[in-house]
Amino acid sequence: MVFGVNDKARGRKGAVLGVPLEIDENLLKKAVYDRTDPKITPVFESLSVPEGTGRVLVMQVYPGLPPYTDTAGRGKIRIGKDCQPLTGTLRRQVMVETGETDFTAGLMTEDAIAVLSASAIEQLREAARKEHAPAELLRLSTEEFLNALGVTREGKLTRGGLLLVGAPAAIERHIPRYVWTFLRMRGDTEYTERLDGREALPVAIKRLMDRLQAGNPVTTVPQGPFHFEYRTYPEIALRETLMNAFCHADFRLASPILVKQYEDRIEISNPGGFIGGITPRNILHHRPEARNPHLVDVLTRLRLVNRSHLGISRIYSSLLIEGKDPPIYEQRGDGVTMTFLARPLSAPFRTFVAEEAEHGRILQVDQLLLLHYLLRHPSLDILTAARLTQLSEDRAREVCDGMVGLYP
Repeated sequence: MVFGVNDKARGRKGAVLGVPLEIDENLLKKAVYDRTDPKITPVFESLSVPEGTGRVLVMQVYPGLPPYTDTAGRGKIRIGKDCQPLTGTLRRQVMVETGETDFTAGLMTEDAIAVLSASAIEQLREAARKEHAPAELLRLSTEEFLNALGVTREGKLTRGGLLLVGAPAAIERHIPRYVWTFLRMRGDTEYTERLDGREALPVAIKRLMDRLQAGNPVTTVPQGPFHFEYRTYPEIALRETLMNAFCHADFRLASPILVKQYEDRIEISNPGGFIGGITPRNILHHRPEARNPHLVDVLTRLRLVNRSHLGISRIYSSLLIEGKDPPIYEQRGDGVTMTFLARPLSAPFRTFVAEEAEHGRILQVDQLLLLHYLLRHPSLDILTAARLTQLSEDRAREVCDGMVGLYP
């Protein structure tokens, strides 16, 4: 926060008013500390300016343990351009979105053995085996396997464990708002096929992938004596997006994990908005944030998700190397929606990417995004490059300079 500036005025002379020279930064710091709960200790910096009183103050408040109120318990939250009262519902949302609570870490009341699904356990093991999870982990008995994953305590499953290996009836009892829905859409208002389920995550992912692949056309590209097959929507992009939708869902909201397959696109959405400062404009390079840390931790051990934020890059890369549009991320109300557009394969571009790899030049996502743009436009400026790659102008310029070196 900057003190001494009129942000509605235009021009430095009218905008920079300054603060009185007698203002004591230490008194301001003490006033903020005394009037907040939990206590906030801001950092003040005094800047010299030629306008106004010649001094403005910059206050930095670093992350702590939100939500904050005054000492009387009153608080407000910024929503759009308005400051609204920090009600109980909004406080719960803040705590969930900042990771202060982890719904999936909560413990069930029933014995673990009574709520297990043999098919879910087998699907979980099989999915982990395909991702080359540690062999010694997969060889364990069911009880040892669940203990090693950290989803059981004193013979009880965590909610995250229930979501991974629980029977549908048990999941419905303990996580009643968890549900997933698949719709094959005829238009914007009608569908020809519907599938609903409460199965555990690995079973749900398999069933949804089966339905998506049934409507995922294949393009065959002859290349010499070989014929390569490419689907309209790359399998890795669909699987990673589904995994993200389940991992980042807010299971307290009465809204399904929803998959809608149209003739010209696929939309995959989950309840719960973006968290930790992630937005559609920075998702590609933002540090990873987990709404359900316990669930993500278990899936990481099984190598079904990646803590290094590689899943988003894989989604982008799998589309871009085939000359297709990158995914579209949106926050719609209390949920996040990811859209894949049905685009034809660009065989020449796919061949170009493969030839570059053969010469030891693996094209990164930032480079692919810029090449994708240049395939459709005659030129590219740094501002556009920064917007496309979600990088600062300096970093975008470095990427462009590197590409000029590769392709002078």
